[in-house]
Amino acid sequence: MTDPTRRRLSEEEYLAFLAASDVRYESIDGFLVRQEDAQSKHALIGGNIAVALHPAARQLGGFVYKSNLRLRLAPPVLPHVTHYFPDVMVSFDDSPMDALYISLPCLIVEVVSERTRTIDNVFKASDYLRIPSLHGYLLVETATRAARLYTRSGKEWAEQYAEGEGTLSIPCLNIPLSLDAIYRNVPL
Repeated sequence: MTDPTRRRLSEEEYLAFLAASDVRYESIDGFLVRQEDAQSKHALIGGNIAVALHPAARQLGGFVYKSNLRLRLAPPVLPHVTHYFPDVMVSFDDSPMDALYISLPCLIVEVVSERTRTIDNVFKASDYLRIPSLHGYLLVETATRAARLYTRSGKEWAEQYAEGEGTLSIPCLNIPLSLDAIYRNVPL
């Protein structure tokens, strides 16, 4: 039998493989990509962002999800079904509480490391920015206090960047998010 990590899998094969695996994999166009374990500062940054976004999301009737929930992208957004595990997502989709994925996020956050830089900045960005419900894609660095936020303005995407000190305007929640909040208790 062919190694499933070396061939394109159907969505059903991917979900069966994922259920039987102790390791988390994303499925990009049906090909498996192993998710490495996060370092503590990666987890702290993601947690800080989720905590900062949660009050506004709940007040507006939305939800903040951490990295254990999948994002499912399918035609017509992408030609093949793809499953990602973003670090943080915000959605106003009323998916059932036992859902294993969401498809309509308004904000996606990826915490970027040297290992994930190309995937997050190129491949995931290309896929994420095609999602019709998405208003913002936030990339947060782990090596330095810096974040880049892409926001939708009509059919175009604008970019905000903050480094050292600063605040970003988070779309769909309409709140500021400071680098101090993102990097609270994170030594750099």
